[in-house]
Amino acid sequence: MADTSWSERRQRIVKCKTHGLHYDPEMSTGCTRCMREASKAMPKRPPQLVLILLCLLGMAFILLYIFGPNRTARTSADLGIAALPETRIEKLDPEPYRRPIETLETVLFETPIDVKEELLVVSSDISAAASDLSAWILNAEPTFGVDAADVIARMGQAVPLDQVAEIDIQRARTQWLRIRKQHLETASWFFDPAQSAQAETSSAADYSEVASSLRSLVDTGLFEVQTLSDPAFVSADGETADEQWQRFTADWRQQLASLESRIPPRPGANADSQLLTAIQDLEQALSQTRSLIASPNLPSASDSRFEEAIAAALRAQQAFDNLLP
Repeated sequence: MADTSWSERRQRIVKCKTHGLHYDPEMSTGCTRCMREASKAMPKRPPQLVLILLCLLGMAFILLYIFGPNRTARTSADLGIAALPETRIEKLDPEPYRRPIETLETVLFETPIDVKEELLVVSSDISAAASDLSAWILNAEPTFGVDAADVIARMGQAVPLDQVAEIDIQRARTQWLRIRKQHLETASWFFDPAQSAQAETSSAADYSEVASSLRSLVDTGLFEVQTLSDPAFVSADGETADEQWQRFTADWRQQLASLESRIPPRPGANADSQLLTAIQDLEQALSQTRSLIASPNLPSASDSRFEEAIAAALRAQQAFDNLLP
């Protein structure tokens, strides 16, 4: 296998003039349909042929023994011969293709698709990654792997490169999971949608608690500003309002840092769009709070940053709570 990066292979991908499918000319002599047509004239894999011959010879031996010249009513169990295994469709071992599979699953499940421009980029990346994986399989298994390579390449090229919508990416994800199940053996490193959904639920609960605590923290800051802004307030140690505000924000900053340390890791871009939107609201509330803390002088109680921080934190908390079971 050529030791080149995926991005380099992506640049090499060309379009088959006969069938209109893409392929890597350094890893395959043609697209999957070209390889399929060529494979019709090639013998099947020796291991498969040997298995068939052994099964036929074994069956012939059993029939001869049971119905031969000295036949009596015998069964395969009488002979101590185990029943022949059920025929199954052989699948590819995914380990040799781990790198291109992980690349494909990354662009399918872990890249953002919440704006139009990103959808176009993701669509292009899916097509390139699917073509790349198809080329890897054809290079290693020019006969046995042609079916898997063909369906993977077609899946990638089914994602439109114009007028693409989120549903097209969702459909590609579903198609890939079906292809993976039908054509590849299982692997512990495969992307797991069930674990991803479970992690989202856990993250939503943690994020909700942080948003609630942030609202309380901002309320505390607003109360301090209202207190220091009151004309009747007199400092016991003779400090100005600005000096007392700076002393307060030093402690406020530590509380915010402690709160931010409890924020869970940001989920992948394949996460629920409502969860990602709520995280953006939480980040907006945090940004406004940091801005208030950085103010060298006492802000006004009517400063819009207080209202915006509290409103964004409330929106985030409500959205997180809606995601909980």
